[in-house]
Amino acid sequence: MAFGRAKKQADPLDEAALHEYAVKTLGRRMRSESELRRLLRAKVERPDSQGDTGAAKIAAVIVRLKEYGYLDDAAFAENYTQLRQQNEKFGARRVRQELGRKGIAQQTVSETIETKYAEVNEEALARQHLETKKKLLA
Repeated sequence: MAFGRAKKQADPLDEAALHEYAVKTLGRRMRSESELRRLLRAKVERPDSQGDTGAAKIAAVIVRLKEYGYLDDAAFAENYTQLRQQNEKFGARRVRQELGRKGIAQQTVSETIETKYAEVNEEALARQHLETKKKLLA
């Protein structure tokens, strides 16, 4: 027995509409290439016996976004690392795990963490994080 209404599957998007959707998605929040591909897969038709036109559309959109500079995993990793380090006081290990989950290449993750955490005292960072948590709980 199903509860609620079954969601109607939306019509697949053509390449132009898919590009527009991708740009709007990136405008709301920065994303890695892997995250964006996952979102775009839900917007194209499923593969059929003639070939996978959806994957071709996604690849074309990704190439255009990279050409325009809208999609760059290295820049994403740097921004993400800096924000987590400064605002949330996360250590290198936590940021490394999160970037890995977001589909960033291991080489890019290693280079970014090495650069951003070169002169950071992680013990002091952890103490700052704990102080912030204490203030929130008080």
